[in-house]
This record gives sequence, structure tokens and C-alpha cells, in this order.
Amino acid sequence: MKRIGILTLLYNNYNYGGVLQAYALARYICGLGYEAKVVLYSGENNVVYHSRKDKLSQYNVGEIAKRLLLKVESKLAGKKIQDIVNKRKELFLKFEKENIPCTSVFSDEELGHIDGEFDYFVSGSDQVWNPNCAFLLFLQGFTESDSKKISYAASISRSVLSEHEKDVLIPYISRFKSVSVREKTAKKLLTDSGIESVEVVIDPTFLITKQEWETLLDTSRARRKYVFCYFFSDSIEYREKIYDFCKDKNLDLLYLPYAKQEYVSTDNAGSGERINEAGPKEFLKLIYDAEYVFTDSFHGVALSINFQKQFFVFKRDKKNSAASMNSRIYDVLDLFGLSDRLIDSKDSIGDASKKTIDYNKVQTVLNDERLKSEHFLRNSFN
Repeated sequence: MKRIGILTLLYNNYNYGGVLQAYALARYICGLGYEAKVVLYSGENNVVYHSRKDKLSQYNVGEIAKRLLLKVESKLAGKKIQDIVNKRKELFLKFEKENIPCTSVFSDEELGHIDGEFDYFVSGSDQVWNPNCAFLLFLQGFTESDSKKISYAASISRSVLSEHEKDVLIPYISRFKSVSVREKTAKKLLTDSGIESVEVVIDPTFLITKQEWETLLDTSRARRKYVFCYFFSDSIEYREKIYDFCKDKNLDLLYLPYAKQEYVSTDNAGSGERINEAGPKEFLKLIYDAEYVFTDSFHGVALSINFQKQFFVFKRDKKNSAASMNSRIYDVLDLFGLSDRLIDSKDSIGDASKKTIDYNKVQTVLNDERLKSEHFLRNSFN
């Protein structure tokens, strides 16, 4: 049986989407008849930006000031939510231990040891080629065996790369045997930079069917009808719009605060019930049972589609931000013909909610994309 090493953002990652996509890819590859494990990596060797100062060079002065202010606020207020974060981390670690096959933890110095343990390495999914987390592991710079190098639904998470970012990333990626990315914007970036035969495939959370996700959940009917909110951005304007929507629909408002496991002031403002104790399973259940989902998260959108929810998505970053991650959401909405689910700050949610999603059409697209993605993986492992 061929051994597949999955290289993704899992170790010390308490992001719901990040953990669930790692689970989904490992489960799916095992289901194809291979032995798959996620390689746990504790290193910090970012080949694009070697220091925090280097990272800040991507942003303009205003963006830097805002980020620094949020960091200071989060650090000062972090003690207020430490108990919440610690409990969540316990739930994340419990989920990973019970559901995701993993290696022991490797440091930068130990990466060479994993080369002989696997027949192929798969970089992805998630933001493994985002310049902010372009670690040597994800670019497979630890092995000289180019025939082992595969990427699955790797995300660059932006629509533009600087010349410096391209100069560093492209030589690594050009050595991969098989390249697939999650967004069509990423494909354009790579093909424009001379990488040939780049395929666009679906996020691993789409590879797992709704019925397969249900094996993790208590699928009994929820006791009440509610709207679920999951946001990374800190816009109080979004939250006020959603609260008005809930009042109009006579629905409860539930939201998951501190999505990054960091303090966000707007999570303590406005109305609604905060769901503090939630690991990956609880997160899935909150989406699964919701009447409507409002989010600015890629995986919030992906799971809403897979669970056939009526959902709306808000922009997460300013359009002209150099590090804007809106493109990945635009691409997945466009793939499924759901671009009208995007709400601008000036839009009325009430008007948008009059249109319901035709999931018969969406499911046809999803079935086709699953077959295409399976074909890519099987061919890559042969």
C-alpha cells in the first residue's frame, strides 16, 4: 500500500476550517486505498518572509497600524478569554487525536527524516502557498525526489503576488510532479509565471459528502431555529444587519466569537448568543442545524454549500489590500453559480434573502468536481 504524507496547516492550528480540511483529505485518500498521514510540523522556516518585519513590508502604513493596534488590543484583553480558548483547544486536540492519522512532530532540523517514510507528499489543502505561511515543508524543499511532489488544492489565498514572492515561490513549485490549486486565481498566477499543467480542484471538505460528515454528528433535530454567524472580520455593521434580519424572521442569533482564538472587541458587542465551547465537531453541528449561515470564512461557505444551507457571505478584507483573501471566496461562489450570495456593506440582507439557492444545480456541479478531483489524485499517485 502506497504511503502518502499530507503537508498542511494542522500542528498548533486551532482554525476550524484548517483542521476539518486536513481531516477530510486524510479520510478521502485513505478511502481511495492508500495509507495517509498528516505530517505534524513545528518549524517556522518561511522561505518568503524570514521575519515579522519582512511580512509587514506587504502592507501600506494604514494596514500596518490597524494590524498592530488589533494585536495590542488582543494581547491586553487576551486574559479575558483565556479560559474559553483553552477549552476550545482541548476540543480541537481531542478531535484530532480521535479522527486524524498523524506522524510525530518534526522540526525544521528533522525534516530530512520524513523523506524515506512516504512514497508521495501532498501539499495542501488550505493556505500552504500563502506567502505568509510558505514554509519549506509545504514547498517540499526537504526532498530532492521531484517525482514525490504533489499539491492538492493548495491555496495562495490572494489574487496578486509581488515580484519577490514570485521569485521565491515559483522555483519550488516548478519542481512538483503534479500541481493542483483551489482557486482559479491561483492557477492564473502560476501559469502566468510559467508553471504548466495546473489543475483547479475542490477543497477537501467538498470531497466528503454530507452523509459522510453526518457520521461525526448527532443528526437529531435542533431544539430551535436559528441563524449562525461565523466571522473573522470585526465589522459591527455586519452584525447589526444580521440582528435586524433575525428579528424580521423571528429566528435566534447564535455566533461563534473569537474565530482566530484571539480577542475581538465586536464579539462582545451587539446582540445574540455566544457559543464559546466549540471544537470542530460542534462547529460542524452549528452549521448543519442552522436555518441561515452568515460568514466571511471560506470554509464557512464551503460547509454551508455541502450541507445545503441558505447562506450569505460578507467581504473579509478591503478590495485594494495587497494581502486580501476575498479572491478565494469569489472563486468558490463563481464555481457554483452563487455569486449573488455575496453581500456588500450597502446591500440589504432582506432583499437578498428573497432568493433561495437551487441545490439541485449546485449538486450537479459538485458531483462533477468530485470526479475531476478524484481523477487528479489517482493519476498523481500512479
